[in-house]
Amino acid sequence: MSIPTICHPPGATRTEQRLRRQKRQAILAVAAAISTIAPAAKAANFTTLYSFGGARTDGVTPCGTLVLSGSVLYGMTCWGGGMGDPTDNGWGTIFQYDTSSHTEAVLHAFNNTDYEACVPTGSLLKSGSILYGMSSDDDALGSFFKYDTSTNTYTYLHRFVNETEGQTPDGALIQDYRPGYNSTFYGTTGDALGPSPFGSVNDGNIFQFNPSAPNPVTNLYYFSYGGGPPTTDGSLIQDSRSQHSSMLYGIGGGGNYNAGAIFQYDTSTSETPFVLKYSFAGGPNDGSTPCGSLIQAGSMVYGMTSTGGAHGVGTIFEYNLDTGAESILHSFDWTHGRVPVDSLVLVLSPDGRPTLYGMTSSGGVHNDGTVFQYDLSSNDPATAYKVLYSFTGGSDGGYPGGSLTLSADGSTLYGVTGDGGAYGDGTIFALSLVPEPGTLSLLVLAGGTLLLRRRHNAAPQRMQRMTSPDNGLGRSSMK
Repeated sequence: MSIPTICHPPGATRTEQRLRRQKRQAILAVAAAISTIAPAAKAANFTTLYSFGGARTDGVTPCGTLVLSGSVLYGMTCWGGGMGDPTDNGWGTIFQYDTSSHTEAVLHAFNNTDYEACVPTGSLLKSGSILYGMSSDDDALGSFFKYDTSTNTYTYLHRFVNETEGQTPDGALIQDYRPGYNSTFYGTTGDALGPSPFGSVNDGNIFQFNPSAPNPVTNLYYFSYGGGPPTTDGSLIQDSRSQHSSMLYGIGGGGNYNAGAIFQYDTSTSETPFVLKYSFAGGPNDGSTPCGSLIQAGSMVYGMTSTGGAHGVGTIFEYNLDTGAESILHSFDWTHGRVPVDSLVLVLSPDGRPTLYGMTSSGGVHNDGTVFQYDLSSNDPATAYKVLYSFTGGSDGGYPGGSLTLSADGSTLYGVTGDGGAYGDGTIFALSLVPEPGTLSLLVLAGGTLLLRRRHNAAPQRMQRMTSPDNGLGRSSMK
């Protein structure tokens, strides 16, 4: 908790400088393999792309994080999409927004029937042409569904059988990226009736989901006071340091001080698969109540808490998976954004500056939330944090939710608000990151190929990403 930024101040010892270089190199190497490399941000231009609620059949109150595929954004609304009965305002929707034609369409409207999901929760996961999602089923056990964007077909997959299997799924599914495991997904629930040292508790679980299996859901671990329940808006992450890793990481409630925890779960072993890695202490020197998901760069993970810190309204933190060291990077305040939502996004600029982007649900100039950035390479914690936009709660929206989504060329951040807009039912927005003159920008293309483009129409060069056999980290070579 004593190191406020990723970089040490001038005058640091040689050991500190060496550790600083190693830390920076690890971020650059891994993020180059797993993240979009964006232009250096000079300023941000905000645009409201769409306002929900213009028709009864439209969705209202968007939830979760947008998924970008080509020029199309996919997402969900928690309510709306009422069909048929004029007294039924609907149980949520799956929608798409085309950033090229600037048109929105409802792909599926949920309804409250015996064999249908309703009131979607968390975010969608896209695998090929398939969107996978979960729903809370209006205080029932919860369900799984999929939507095929190539055939425009919705399929109801499975409903939790009982509280032992799980109840009230949280966040989003993740797909196992190991070769041969692509049909396996992992997730968490907020309620699951399982044993603990304190007797049967409903603190949620980690589960495995295989859509094609006769019994699709398998419980992996029941949370108890020491490690759960999980957060309600994030997901697990799979260790990105090796393409064969069986290690999952997540954040949740509980912990040694009941202020939240970082945990680890190994899907390859039945002997002590769950490990409590770190317990948040809360108070002015640490965060509490972690939110969203962790984001990984090498041995470092970054995340946020919605309470705790110097002002009691949340923090940005970093945690070293190898050493177990945790430190606060930033404490939110009432003026510049408070109570962060969901997860961070890590972006690299061409000059090597790693930057975190995120949102707060309130605070800012109008107390309706903010979009912010945090420069991990800054030597000055006072200037590392910057508010890019303060929502007004009017036509631009208010109380943002989910995480930001980065465009393929790294020039634009997309997001949603749960309030405001032309009809008061939420918005889709875009925030353009304007590059400094003369900088380079990198586009992530299919197959791990990167296209390097220079400004002023200079000839493009190709950069092929390769895998290092020693540690699985991405490497690049110019061609």
